[in-house]
Amino acid sequence: MLNLIDPDGTFEPPEPQLPGAGGFQVFELGAIAPGTTQLQLTYARPFDPADNPTVETFTIKVT
Repeated sequence: MLNLIDPDGTFEPPEPQLPGAGGFQVFELGAIAPGTTQLQLTYARPFDPADNPTVETFTIKVT
């Protein structure tokens, strides 16, 4: 139902840009077909495999 346009996404830095400050990773999805599906995102540090990642699940409805 959904197509990930760019797997790396785009990073939007915070204002002001301070060391260690957060930001946003923006992903663009394209609709392929109508229906309902679930999107699961994992927030984790790729350099720390022992870290306990946060997982969020979203229900997406494409009309």
